[in-house]
Amino acid sequence: MRTLARTTRAATRRDGSYWSATALALPAILLFGVVIRLRGLAERPLDGNELFTLRILAAPFEELFAPHLVDNGTQFGFYLLAYPWHALLSNLTPPDAALLRLLPAFFSIATIPLIYLLTRESLQGLGLRSHYARALPLLATALFAASPAAVQYAQEFRS
Repeated sequence: MRTLARTTRAATRRDGSYWSATALALPAILLFGVVIRLRGLAERPLDGNELFTLRILAAPFEELFAPHLVDNGTQFGFYLLAYPWHALLSNLTPPDAALLRLLPAFFSIATIPLIYLLTRESLQGLGLRSHYARALPLLATALFAASPAAVQYAQEFRS
């Protein structure tokens, strides 16, 4: 692992343009991803799949471990994370769609900088040091931030 000082020096060796471009582009990409994921969370009512998830989460916690939930290919980890979120918001009647959908939106937003870090570390691990290898993490991050599928899943309260 490289330290921040070495990474900064390596990125600003020539004229500093890469470091300044990254310092400007990454927050802009993140802001874009936040805006398109949070925009429209409350525009549509809860659909059938989301209501099914609410029905599962309304049951006692022990029932999350029922065989029909664990064995049928659902994302069991989502239920484990959504259960306390639902418990926190359970006093809202009817359930507010935007507040319920904030949980998957938060995780999708948190994934945006992780895409950048993982791509950058992977390319450095491969020993790629060209200008394109430095631009690829930003490209991968921008593609994920703008991905219609990622935005759709970020706006659904369903595993």
